[in-house]
Amino acid sequence: MAATELTRNTLPAVRLSDLYGEDHSPYIQISRLESLPQGFREYHSNHRHDFYAIFYFLDGAGIHSIDFVDFDIGPGSVFLLRPGQVHTWNLEGNYSGFALKFMPDIFALHSGSDLAQFPFLRMGAAENLIQREQPDDLEPDFLRLERAKEDRREGGFLFSLLQIILFEIKEQIQGRADAISRNDTIRNLAELIESNWKVERSAAFYARQLCISPVTLNQLCKKYLGNNTKSIINERVVLEIKRLLVHTDLNILEIARETNFEDNAYFSRFFRNQVGLSPEKFRAEHRKVP
Repeated sequence: MAATELTRNTLPAVRLSDLYGEDHSPYIQISRLESLPQGFREYHSNHRHDFYAIFYFLDGAGIHSIDFVDFDIGPGSVFLLRPGQVHTWNLEGNYSGFALKFMPDIFALHSGSDLAQFPFLRMGAAENLIQREQPDDLEPDFLRLERAKEDRREGGFLFSLLQIILFEIKEQIQGRADAISRNDTIRNLAELIESNWKVERSAAFYARQLCISPVTLNQLCKKYLGNNTKSIINERVVLEIKRLLVHTDLNILEIARETNFEDNAYFSRFFRNQVGLSPEKFRAEHRKVP
């Protein structure tokens, strides 16, 4: 896949079929990081994925930014991207590893498996970087999946190998007890916000959907997420605005409308209050000029 030019439209969703075309098992794809074109050493995405991606670095250095949070790249870095997230990176020197991509639908195709087994894949989960203590301990699992894919093994076999990798990651994350995965209400709130943030921004709405009082929801948000419900909702709205400011060339009025602000002045005031910068200033500081 080649990096595309900034688009005037809202961020498009890229599907695995767009990247790999016809494939005997399109729901899982695996490739080598070192075989990426040279242009991908400095990669600025201007689209969302509709799939999960795991980038596993056996070697390398640089910065990987996922939704405006910067992470250091190093041997043993495992990056988790969920559908909808936008990422950029700047790679230094030599690097090697694997890019593993898979569709959410894959869990529905195989009985006895459920996405809920892997809470770090749920929308709103905190984890984007897992640093392995043994940098190459996952390499045999990725190699086995790569070979199986090259040998055109059937989908169930590929899915079993994918699950082995996911369970290995889960085992490490469980030791840190990801806050969102520890509480059903908070986990469900994250998914509700992801589905409804554009039209529903009141804490009372989400409390009703979860069948609890706004006060109780506020207490849970503060306990598990360190902030009140309204702030959590606003964070999701701000994230979308940032994505559109940096990764599209929509003007400010168009972005306000796209994120469901009827009043442009209120939109700018909201963003400045949340971020400390005007939308124009944020775009100027963060956007890569094509």
